[in-house]
Amino acid sequence: MCSDLSLVGDLKKFLHIHLYGFGLITVTHMNDVMGGGVAVIFGIFLFVLAVLWFVLPFAVFGIKDKLAEIIAEQKTTNETLAALASELALSRTRQGPDS
Repeated sequence: MCSDLSLVGDLKKFLHIHLYGFGLITVTHMNDVMGGGVAVIFGIFLFVLAVLWFVLPFAVFGIKDKLAEIIAEQKTTNETLAALASELALSRTRQGPDS
């Protein structure tokens, strides 16, 4: 039975052989891939992602009331447009097709 450490070591060897062999990376050790700058950038990305994920529900519930107001205003606009369209159709029928 293999331990978890040997599996990690085997995975590092596998990745090193295949990635280095195909020329995708040119490092001498797999520890160099996640060392330094890449790990810092990845950590910053995860931190920003966590902050945005935390703020998301507040943004959704903040927009909810405004969206309800927009929908109500759109309904009144549609009613006004329907009234204007019917009034225009009525005035065209009173004038007749020749006018």
